[in-house]
Amino acid sequence: MGAHTLIVVTNPKLAHESLIEKGHLFASRPAEITIRAVFICDKFTVNSAVYGPRWCSLLRNMVSGMLNASCLWDFHSARVAALDRLIARIRAEVLASDGGVWVLPNVCFAFFSILLSITFGVNLDENSTIRVDEVMK
Repeated sequence: MGAHTLIVVTNPKLAHESLIEKGHLFASRPAEITIRAVFICDKFTVNSAVYGPRWCSLLRNMVSGMLNASCLWDFHSARVAALDRLIARIRAEVLASDGGVWVLPNVCFAFFSILLSITFGVNLDENSTIRVDEVMK
């Protein structure tokens, strides 16, 4: 396992300086340890990606651009389309299964379609969204 360095910052002023003002200097993440690599089956995810200056820039752009409260109206059509698709999927599942519905997979699919719309700027149809979902898994 090896030794790992842990730094704890308890001073608010120092925390602001290190994270906000000089965040790019600390924007790194330690390499994966062997035992964790076994559990994630050598698949790299957002949680295991190297957190360097490029990732820091992408995160900052995402938060300031796409997830900013003033930009939410830009994605109104994506949310409406995803909600309509969610309702249609649940209705179809109710009819196909005599009233039983798995809600969580349908809600996850709706969120995924919203994120795809935000990411690529287009509303994909259901089949295209399913294909992208299969590729991501």
